Amino acid sequence: YQRRVHGILIFQGMTEGRIANLLKDMEHGDQDNREMAASDMSTEILKGAKLDPNLEKSILQAYMKQLTDTSLNVRGNAVKCISKIGSKISEGQFGTVANKLSECVVKGTDEFRDIYSTCLRTLITEADEAFGKTLCTCLLEPLVAGTGHKVDQIREQCIEITNELLKRFNVVLVNHPTLIKADALIENLLRQLPSSNASLKKRATACFGSLAVVLSPKQLSGVITVLLQNIKPSDKVKSCPFIETLGAISSNVGYKLDPSFNSIFLALSEFCKQKAPTDTTPEDIDNEIKEVILSLYDYSVRK
Repeated sequence: YQRRVHGILIFQGMTEGRIANLLKDMEHGDQDNREMAASDMSTEILKGAKLDPNLEKSILQAYMKQLTDTSLNVRGNAVKCISKIGSKISEGQFGTVANKLSECVVKGTDEFRDIYSTCLRTLITEADEAFGKTLCTCLLEPLVAGTGHKVDQIREQCIEITNELLKRFNVVLVNHPTLIKADALIENLLRQLPSSNASLKKRATACFGSLAVVLSPKQLSGVITVLLQNIKPSDKVKSCPFIETLGAISSNVGYKLDPSFNSIFLALSEFCKQKAPTDTTPEDIDNEIKEVILSLYDYSVRK
C-alpha cells in the first residue's frame, strides 16, 4: 500500500509511523537512539522499499547530518549505513552523498578519514554505470585539489579515491575529458614519487597507471618525458618509483608508448647490466627495477 504523510509518499514495507519515528530518532538527543535509528532505517531500505524522491532526500539528509555528529560512534555507524544502501540511492542524490563524503575525507577528523574514504570508494565501485558522469562531475574537482593537500594522509586518500574513479569510469572521462583537470593531477602525482612515504608513492604510481588511459597523446608524452628525466642509473633508489610508474603505465596502455619506446629503451638499458661489486643498491630494489624493465621489454616483443 502507499499513503502520503506530510507530503511524503510512504511505500509498502515502511509504515508511516515507522518512517516518521526513525527520522525523528536519527536526531534524538541520546546518541544510542540516533545510532540505532540509523541502523534500523538502513534495514528498512534494504528490504526493498521504493522511495519517493522527497522521502529519499529526507533520509539521506539525516544520514549526512550524522556524518558530522558529536558522537564518533554515530558518525562511524552512519558511514556503514550509507555504504549498505548505496545501491538503492537514485542518481540525483548519489552525487550529493558522494560530494559530502569527499568533503569529509578532506575536512573531517583524522579518526574517521579512513572510514569516509572506504565508504566513498564503495559507492564508486557499486555505482550504476549511468551515474559515471554525475560522479565525475561532483568528485573530480575536490579530489584533484586534495591530491595536492599539505597533509600526507589526505593526499594519500584523495589519490586512492581518484584512482578508483579513473578505473571505474575511464570511458566517461575519455568521452568527456574536460571533467578532469588532468594537468593539475599529473603535477600533484609527480610530486609524490620522490616522497619518503612508501605508501604515498605506491598509490601515486597506481593512479598514474589509471590516469594514462584517459590522457591525450600529448599529455602522456609529457609524463613519459618527465619520468625519463628522473631515471638515472647512478641512483637506482631515487629512480625506482619513476621506473615503477613507467611499468604501471605500460601495463595499462602499452600501445600508447610506441612513440616514446626508443627513448624508454635507451634510458633503461643501463639498468639491465650485471650489478657491479661497488653497487650498494638494496637487493629488493634492484630486483624490482629489473622486473619492471623486463615487463616493458616483454610488451615490445609481443606487440
